[in-house]
Amino acid sequence: MRSARLVWLCVLALPLGSCATDEPAPDVWAPPVPASCGTVVRPSLGTLLRWPYLGDVGPDSITIAWGTAPGAESAARFGLDAAVASSAHTGVQSVSIGDEVIDLHHARLTGLSPNTEYCYAIELGGVTAAAGLSFRTAPGRDDATVRFTALGDFGSGAPGQLPIRDVMTEWMPQTDLWMTTGDNAYGDGDWDEWQRNVFDVYRDHFVGKPHYMVPGNHDYKTERAAPMLANLFLPENATRPEDRERYWSFDWGPVHFIGLDSEESINVTGDDDMVDWLAADLAANDKPWTIMLWHHPVVTGHPSRTGNILVIGRVLPLVQEHGVDLVLVGHDHFYERFERLWFTDFVPAEDPSGFAFVITGGGGQPAYDASHELDAFQASINHFVHVEVSPCDLTLQAVSIDNEVIDTYRANKCAE
Repeated sequence: MRSARLVWLCVLALPLGSCATDEPAPDVWAPPVPASCGTVVRPSLGTLLRWPYLGDVGPDSITIAWGTAPGAESAARFGLDAAVASSAHTGVQSVSIGDEVIDLHHARLTGLSPNTEYCYAIELGGVTAAAGLSFRTAPGRDDATVRFTALGDFGSGAPGQLPIRDVMTEWMPQTDLWMTTGDNAYGDGDWDEWQRNVFDVYRDHFVGKPHYMVPGNHDYKTERAAPMLANLFLPENATRPEDRERYWSFDWGPVHFIGLDSEESINVTGDDDMVDWLAADLAANDKPWTIMLWHHPVVTGHPSRTGNILVIGRVLPLVQEHGVDLVLVGHDHFYERFERLWFTDFVPAEDPSGFAFVITGGGGQPAYDASHELDAFQASINHFVHVEVSPCDLTLQAVSIDNEVIDTYRANKCAE
């Protein structure tokens, strides 16, 4: 049963400055790192073919990946200070960037301490290729606070992508991880688009913050999302080995996060499909908050689209039964927050049931017009959302291309 909670809704318009440009960022890289990690050494084109990026992170582990020329000897070093005295290198796989093949190295670091900042560096042929970098492990306690950004429908090279990327950069110091709601690489989610429109564009975000992505319909256009699955390092807790990273779950502080595949896995039937996995995952969850992400909306203000019938019929009953707090989706290129929903209907304010439902598909693509009778707030604008969750409180802010907070949603579990 869903526990009662008080929910506050409000809309804020608080200008926070602006950081928008239609030109690619210059090759200058100076992310904030603790002084103990030493001087930042950035990769150059003559060393790493893909900058380091952070994958799945837990209280005691993290995955670091980077790309080199084929056959290069490379390793990750890490530690609590600039000496980065420990070394790890666990695997190499070949991936494509257009017509070029690179070696994608990945190291799974284990035995780490919770909620701790570590320094890391990448060596190439025994020589430092990147250094002065840092990551923070997840907290191991429910009384922590998690802050994350989320965006969808972004990696297209469209005019809105770089301005939104630059605004996100300003929010990264107050972000623990970043997430997506699908359609990560346009137009076909192919190998070159993942490099050109995702890894090259967001390299400053990838290098210091772990990421969690769900697939969209565009990601599936190339080899059933093979480029996405090969390039990302997401939780591998799906039931079938061939489905791992298509859907996933993990904990961070007081939040249980779940990412679903609403493009292909939703169509699979059988005893061990995604829906059965989801039911078991939700039943085992004991975190105060549950947040879910997938791509296709269940209700939308898009003038010619309707909610995804399979998600409505197969996923929403579990969302309602297990008291999911917030659902983030993409697909439609705008921001839309609905009044709390029970299935696809409005829940009166005095009713503690229902879940918050947000469409955040404005990460770069041109925005669609939209309107729905159940809208709490709607804006046809490029944007992302920033969410902060403590044991008692959840606050979601929608941040526009002008770096303005255009909408805020709040929920509280502890008020009497």
